[in-house]
Amino acid sequence: MVEDELKAALRRMIGAIDRSEGKGISDSLLTIDGILGARKNELDAQLVHYLSRRSYEKALRYLEDSSTG
Repeated sequence: MVEDELKAALRRMIGAIDRSEGKGISDSLLTIDGILGARKNELDAQLVHYLSRRSYEKALRYLEDSSTG
């Protein structure tokens, strides 16, 4: 499921930021941008908004709230 892929990539990226791992950040951004570019039509408009604005923590919270609600 595309949301699960995004959630995993966002978690990896946020972890890489916390550890100051440039390659991990870069790799995660490529994954996130690739998913957004290829599968944007499958995503909720609010999630697309967060990802397009690079509000990654908000995007992750949105995905986590959506999966529990």
